Amino acid sequence: MHTEQLRYFILAYERKSYSQAGREIPLTPKGVAKAVHSLENELGATLFEAGPRGMLNPTAQADRLYVYAVNVLKRYDQLEKDLIQIGRAHKETVKVGLANGALGLLGYSFWERFEKREPYLSCELEEVPDLIVDERLESGFYDVAFTTAPYSPAFETVELYRTPLSMWVNQSDPLSKKPLVAIEDLEDHVLATPGQGYKAYERIRALCVERDVTPRKMFNSSQMYWIFEFVRQGQGIGTNVGPLVGEPLFSDPSVVSLPFEDFTLRVGVSWKQGKLLRTCERKLIDYACSNVSVAGISARPITSA
Repeated sequence: MHTEQLRYFILAYERKSYSQAGREIPLTPKGVAKAVHSLENELGATLFEAGPRGMLNPTAQADRLYVYAVNVLKRYDQLEKDLIQIGRAHKETVKVGLANGALGLLGYSFWERFEKREPYLSCELEEVPDLIVDERLESGFYDVAFTTAPYSPAFETVELYRTPLSMWVNQSDPLSKKPLVAIEDLEDHVLATPGQGYKAYERIRALCVERDVTPRKMFNSSQMYWIFEFVRQGQGIGTNVGPLVGEPLFSDPSVVSLPFEDFTLRVGVSWKQGKLLRTCERKLIDYACSNVSVAGISARPITSA
């Protein structure tokens, strides 16, 4: 005897009809009748007698079982509520920082799957520029963070994946005919990038100074959609990352994506050196290491930046 059987019996008893009971579950009348007959066989009892027009007449045995079933299910439902409350009271929270773009690259379902697998854990997510993630992880504001290379030596990091940094170029730009975009090609071009606070932006700026290259103008936006639109409208060229190429939102025949020198975006999961990880934090790290679907390489510890 299990709770579903008792629920089906109660409905049949109250509605005096397998058809009426089935409509409320929903279940076929045969399904409800089968559950009731199973109870009858188990208990050695006759619970209903056939009445006119398919109606059910409960027997004295059904009357007794009804009182029992209502009490059992009332206690069971209360137990279920109590267990949920206990679980919520003991639910642990992990504060997670994500470098901008990591949320999209991981996929929103990543977090749904993790919390479904670990119902007593909750992740508070915050997506901010790369350098801010590093600062906040080092200060202890985040428990765990998804960071970008070069990784801070103040962190222990397991690299999760690498993806090429590419450049969107409008087909009307002669640069679109080249096999790749080099730093020197930025000379006198308008360049769209995520801007200050991003390690890729800082590296591009440093290389421009090193090689004496001067872009005509820098357009900054943390939203890849606006960088793509900027290029699509022929306003300049713009950085992007490999997994975005070919996505419907970033697909237009007027725009091509070219490799950008040997730039690579590397993303890892990090925590402070020497931190004694809580079980909940370790579970998130282990899950990330084995469930990042866009990984181009196996997750591995990083011993140097």
